[in-house]
Amino acid sequence: MTPTSIFQYHEESPPTTAEFQSIGNFLVTEFSKLLLGPLEVLQISVEDRSWVYVDLFIGNRRGFEGTTYSVVITYSFRDQRPIASAVLLKFQDGERETKGIKTILTTQFTTNGWEELAWEDDEFGEWSCRHASELIALKN
Repeated sequence: MTPTSIFQYHEESPPTTAEFQSIGNFLVTEFSKLLLGPLEVLQISVEDRSWVYVDLFIGNRRGFEGTTYSVVITYSFRDQRPIASAVLLKFQDGERETKGIKTILTTQFTTNGWEELAWEDDEFGEWSCRHASELIALKN
């Protein structure tokens, strides 16, 4: 699989479940190249003919020491075209780190790989936890 190959699909001819799974695994492999720390896949969910969702944790889950991240990678269709993106929640010693009103880190996957991380607003209030342990409790 290549960065270009995951964008060959369109909504009328989406990937199969197995192809979605492969795309999710490929995006995780590419994401690991950002070298943010040891990466643990918590869950990969595939909705056949619709999307793949990958839930990751980066860093030390025991004690949440240092910098850790909770990451959600998605690959789906928007306006009949595939899009791959990631939302990262950054924690320092277990406490949520933000940049004022910019509370989430995001990146898009393109044919050139993952783009540079950028701080953005959490427009819909989806990412409201304050401590890393809250996320882990939700995942178990």
